[in-house]
Amino acid sequence: MKNFGHLLFFVFILILSGIFCNPAQKEQNKSNPKYGGMLKISCLGSLEILDPQKIVFSTDLQVASLLYEGLVQFGEKAGNIEPCLAENWQILDRGNRLVFTLRDNVYFHDDPCFPGGKGRKLNAGDVLYSFQRIASAQGKCPNYYLFAGKIEGIDDFHQGKNSRISGIRPLNDRKIEFRLTKPYVNFLKILATQAAYIVPKEAVTLYAENFPQHPVGTGPFRLIQWKQLEALQLFRNTHYWKTDNLGQSLPYLDGLNILLISNPMISWSEFLKGNLHLYKATESSYLKLEKKPGFFQQYKIACKTEDFGIRFLGFSLDRATPFARKVEVRRAIARAFHRSELLPLKSNSRKLAESLANPLFLHSRNPKWYSFQPSRALHLIKGKKLPEINISSNILAKDVQVLKNSLEKIHFACTLNIRDVRYYRYIVQERPDIFRVSFQPSYPDPEEYYALFYSKSSPQINLTRYRNPKFDRLLERAMVEQDEAHRQKIFLQLEQILKADVPALYLTCPEPAYYLIPKNVHGLAIRFGIPDLSAVWMEQNNVP
Repeated sequence: MKNFGHLLFFVFILILSGIFCNPAQKEQNKSNPKYGGMLKISCLGSLEILDPQKIVFSTDLQVASLLYEGLVQFGEKAGNIEPCLAENWQILDRGNRLVFTLRDNVYFHDDPCFPGGKGRKLNAGDVLYSFQRIASAQGKCPNYYLFAGKIEGIDDFHQGKNSRISGIRPLNDRKIEFRLTKPYVNFLKILATQAAYIVPKEAVTLYAENFPQHPVGTGPFRLIQWKQLEALQLFRNTHYWKTDNLGQSLPYLDGLNILLISNPMISWSEFLKGNLHLYKATESSYLKLEKKPGFFQQYKIACKTEDFGIRFLGFSLDRATPFARKVEVRRAIARAFHRSELLPLKSNSRKLAESLANPLFLHSRNPKWYSFQPSRALHLIKGKKLPEINISSNILAKDVQVLKNSLEKIHFACTLNIRDVRYYRYIVQERPDIFRVSFQPSYPDPEEYYALFYSKSSPQINLTRYRNPKFDRLLERAMVEQDEAHRQKIFLQLEQILKADVPALYLTCPEPAYYLIPKNVHGLAIRFGIPDLSAVWMEQNNVP
C-alpha cells in the first residue's frame, strides 16, 4: 500500500505477495527500449462493448484497459494500489474522506467529439461526470453495485431523489473529494476497476448509443478500426502522459493488432507460427513446453500469475420451481453431481473449486464442497415431485453434460439449452433453471465474490436472485472491518452459508498462468490479470 493512508492488511499482503506477477518469474527489463512496431495479440471470444461503465466480460475489459484509465491502478504485486490519473491522494477523517489530485498533463484521445478534433485536458469535472454515469438509473450500469451505498448521496442520485451526488465534489480543476458513508476497506481497489475509468462527456454526447463502439479515453492506445468478430487495430496515443525512467514518452509501440479468436488452440497455433506475440499458458501446458526441445531458445516467460476466476452453475431462485423453493432439492443435486468427471486423470488447465472465493484469499482454510453421494441425493428427494430442468450454457461444455448425466441417474428429466448469442442477457431476462457462468473478480478481495449473492447487488450481478438477510449482514460487516483476522472469520461464515443454501454449484477454477512472449519483446507488465502494454517494446531488427 502506498503512503497515502492507513497501512491496512499488512500481514495479508505479505501472504499474498507474488499473486499478481511473480518478480522471480518476471523478465529483466532491457536498458535501451526502441520505438516502433505493431504488437500482435489475441482476445479469447467475441468483443461486445467498450464503454467502461457497462463492461462485464473479461475480453471487453482487456481491450478497454488499453484505451481508458482511472484515478488509480492495480500494481504488479498483490495489494498494491498505484497512482494513475491521480498523482496522489489523501485519506482523511479516519477513512471517510478522500481527496485526489489529478495530473496536470493528461489529455483525452484526439477525436472529432472535441473542437478541432484535438483531445482536451482532463479535469475534475470529468471524474464527477463519469461517476454520475455509473450512478444514473437510466444508464443501467451493471457495476453500480460496486459503489452503491458507499459514497454519500449516490443512492439518492440513482433513485432520482437528488440531481447531484453530494459525496463527490470537485474542489478545483485538479482536485476532487469523495465522502464515504463508512470507511470501506476496499474503496481504493474499487476505484482501480474498469467501472471507474474516466470518460469525456463530449464523446458520450456525440456518439450516444454508439459510444460503446467508439471509445474515447486517456489510455496509451486509441481505437482505429474494429471488425466485429474478427479483429481490432489500435494506434499509439501520441499525447499519452506516461514516460519511462529516462523521461521518454510512452508507449513505444506504433500500435496493436488484436485478433478475436474463439478457440484457445487456434491462439496457440498462431503464437507458434509467429502471428501472435503473447500467449497465456496454463501451468499444465507450460510444464509440457519445458520438455519441448528448443522452445525457450525462441520464447521466454514474461510473467507468472495466479488466476482468480471461477466457473459455477447458478440456480434461478426467483422462480416457482421445487428446486428454487426447497433447499433439499438443491442439496440433492449437489450430491448427485459427479464433479470428478470434469477433470481428466491428468490435470488440465483447471481444478475443482471447493469454495466460492479463491483459497488464496481465505488463507487456504477454505471449506470442502459437497462430495459425490448419489445414494444420499436419492434419499433427499424421495417422495418429491421432480421438475424437468433446463440447463443453459453459451457453449456445449463438459460440465453441463456431466450435470445432465448425473441428474438423469437420480430420475430428473433434463434438457440442455445452448445460447451462443446474447447469453448473458438471456440469463437476466429469461431466467433458465440452471445456467453456467464464468466469473472473474473486478478487484482482489473475497467480498467481490460474495457480491454475486448479495441481495442488494443488481440483477446483472446477483444472477441467481439469492436472498439471505444473515448473509447480507455479514458481508456488510466485512466491507468495513479493518482487522484482517476478523474478516477471515466472516468470509468462512459466508462460505458455510452458501454451502448450506446451495444457490450455485461450484465447478472449476484455473491454475496459475504463464505469459509467454518471443525473446525480442520486452517490458510486459500484468496488473491483476490484465496485460499492461504501455511500456512494451520490440527489438529493432525484429520489428515487423
